[in-house]
Amino acid sequence: MLQNELDKVGFLEVVDGVYLHTQESLLADQLEWDESDEAKHIDLTQYNYWISTNSGTPLEGVNSAIEGFVKIYGEVAEIILRGEKK
Repeated sequence: MLQNELDKVGFLEVVDGVYLHTQESLLADQLEWDESDEAKHIDLTQYNYWISTNSGTPLEGVNSAIEGFVKIYGEVAEIILRGEKK
């Protein structure tokens, strides 16, 4: 499952240029960011997972991996990931 891979590796490129990160992975990366980086001072402990993009969109926190996939893919992701039928 995608969430298992995400939790193991720390981040996944979900679609081209859009990533979902675990809090732990992003906290480790944040230590190395330049002081001038606006995201350097975000409290990453507020959310368990974070969405980032190559386009410079501000980080977006989400409470669960499924919520992150849904924000990236839309409602179809929730149906697939939860195994629900509509």
